[in-house]
This record gives sequence, structure tokens and C-alpha cells, in this order.
Amino acid sequence: MSKRTISVIKVFSTKKSYVLKILLIVYLLSFLGATYNHAMDLIKYGLFPYQRLNSSVPVWLNIYWTLLTLIDPLAMALLLYCIDVGLVLYGVVIISDVCINYWFMITNNGLFSWVNFGQISQLLFLIFYVSTVRYIHLQSKK
Repeated sequence: MSKRTISVIKVFSTKKSYVLKILLIVYLLSFLGATYNHAMDLIKYGLFPYQRLNSSVPVWLNIYWTLLTLIDPLAMALLLYCIDVGLVLYGVVIISDVCINYWFMITNNGLFSWVNFGQISQLLFLIFYVSTVRYIHLQSKK
């Protein structure tokens, strides 16, 4: 097992698989979009905006969602520097975000409240992550 650090820059500067490169771009763009969404909430509504948007948001959840404004770009930076570390943080973020968001939506708005663009797109990205993370890990080592 190789212990060398593989970065996105190294992948793009070598003759690695185009599929690998496209997947890495999708990962980076998805978290760039998530960072944008959280940053826009902060700009529009101020620090810890989610209780202003929905009074049933608990403080811990407001803090978590606000921290994603920093964690999402951190995941992107880690992915750029070290693919494996970035993949782990991506997994932690997307799994926790999907679980927390679905829990919040279902407990506050009912069983089918998760059927909306935001929730479905997050679930699809989680499925995409689970389906591609091993491939990215293995291909980036070649």
C-alpha cells in the first residue's frame, strides 16, 4: 500500500484516467455549490441564520449548518492537496448532512417533506459518493 500523497494537481498533470478527472471535478463543483449556498445564507441573514429562517431549528443544528460554510471549502482544499484525506472529509460531510437534513425535515414537516430539490440532490450526491469513492481512491494511486 502506497503512503505517498496524491493531489488533484498531480492527477491532472499526469496521464491519469479521464473518468477520474471528471469525477474529481464533480466533487469539487458540488462542494463549491454547497459553499456558495451556505455563504449566501450568511450574507442574506447574518451569522447563524437558520433559526431566523425556521424557528424550529435547534441551536446545535444552526451551528452545524453554519459551520458547513467553512467545512465544505476545507474538504475541497484537502481534496486538492491529498485526495484520500479529502475523500474522507467529503464522506463525513455528505453522510452527516444527509442524515441530519432528512431527520430535521421528517421530524418537523412529515414523512414526505424530504421530497424537494435540495434533499433529493443531496441524496443523489451521497449515492454518487458511495458509488465512486473507492474508484477514485484506487485510480488516483495508479
